[in-house]
This record gives sequence, structure tokens and C-alpha cells, in this order.
Amino acid sequence: MGYHLPFWQALPAWTPGSALTWFPSPYLGLALWMGLLAALYLGVSQVERRRRGRLEPLLRQEATHPLFGPWSLAAGAFLLALGSLLLLLLQGRPWGVTAAFALWGGKLAQALGVPVLDWALFHNPPFAERLQESVLRDATSVTNFGLFLGAFLGAALSGSLRLKDLRRIPWSTHLGVFLGGVLMGYGARLAGGCNIGAYLGGTASFSLHGPLWGVFALLGTALGVRLRPVCRLENEGGSAPQAGGKEGLEAHRL
Repeated sequence: MGYHLPFWQALPAWTPGSALTWFPSPYLGLALWMGLLAALYLGVSQVERRRRGRLEPLLRQEATHPLFGPWSLAAGAFLLALGSLLLLLLQGRPWGVTAAFALWGGKLAQALGVPVLDWALFHNPPFAERLQESVLRDATSVTNFGLFLGAFLGAALSGSLRLKDLRRIPWSTHLGVFLGGVLMGYGARLAGGCNIGAYLGGTASFSLHGPLWGVFALLGTALGVRLRPVCRLENEGGSAPQAGGKEGLEAHRL
């Protein structure tokens, strides 16, 4: 991505701005921004109600364990907001994730003899400096290590981490997950972040790029959902195709 960055930066772009500066009063911008988010929530709720007949409750009615779950949408949203606020206070900048992946890739490429300092991405002084330092001195990298550990512990505590099941996953699923991860990482760096750095951070800072990221993420998700059966991944309302047999062959024809 760092090698291709000049091509993408040369494309037409809007001037960066915030909803708080678009109007004579920042309070007016804040009110309109919150109204936009409320309208988005109501619209998505209507779509979900028509398709599923009900809304996923924000708070679970059944008893849940604080460690083992399952956790409600409201609890997840609260913890995301709290984590975002704490990282903003500790780091002095919004929560980011994918910048560390670019740094790790640059370090690996540099170790293999690739002149990454000639790439436009690493002309940026902070990136160039971090390239020469340990990843443990990079706040985003350390945060990501915590995310990996937290995801592992969360899956283990909820009982959804079963390493023996990895042997049953067909090669097409592994390939699809790998290609999807590459495309997500590349797109996230072009968009200035992922659903955390671009969407959550952009929306919380009243930047238009947050909702725009969300719109195109939904479009990409719709396409990805239709491609999931090709990689033998289950969609809601269907069953996961098996590795072999007629069902597996039919999945590859979709």
C-alpha cells in the first residue's frame, strides 16, 4: 500500500472538515449531527424489522455472565466508547488500529532488504521514526497486542474457541479469509482507518468521513455476504456447506 500511495493521493478529494465548523454555531452542527445519527438508527431499525420481523434487543432479557457472556449490544457499545475515550486521553489522539499493520509490514519488508524508506508512506516523519524503533514503543502496536489477547480470552471464556475445529475447515475457507483480510487491510489504510479509526473515530469527531466510510462499508458487506458461500462460510438462515459432496460442489458454483 505504501508503494501505491501517491496514485491514490493524486485522485480528487474533498477538503477535510467537521460538522462543528460547517455552521455559524457549533451547537447547531452538533444538533444536526445527532439528528443524522438518530435518522440512520431509525432507518436501519426499519430495515431489520421488515427483514427479520423483530429488532435485536439492545439489552438482553435473559441472565448473562459478566465474563462468559453472551453480552448485549448496549454493553459492547459502552465498552467501545469507554475504550475509545481512555485511549484518546492516554495517547492524545483517537483510537487507531491499522496504522500498526502498515508499520509491521514496513519493518518486515525492510528486514528483507526492500527500500521502504523510498515509499511515500514512510516519508511521513512519525512513520519513518517508528520504523527504526521497537514496535513496543508504538502505542498503536501495543494497543493491537492487547486487542489480540482480549479477543483470544473473550473467545475462550465464551466457549467458542475450539482449536480442534481448525482441522475441519476446508482450504477454500482459509483462502477466502486470507484474501478478505488482505483486502480489508488495504482498504482500511486507503480510507484512513478501519471501523475503529475511520468510522468510530470519524463519527465521534463529527467528521463526514465517518458516515461516508459506513455507507461504503455497508455496500462492501452486502457484496461480501453474497460471496461467503463460495468460501463455505455460513450465512444466516442457511447451513454451512461441508468440505465435500454435492453441497460443497454447489457452494463453489455460487
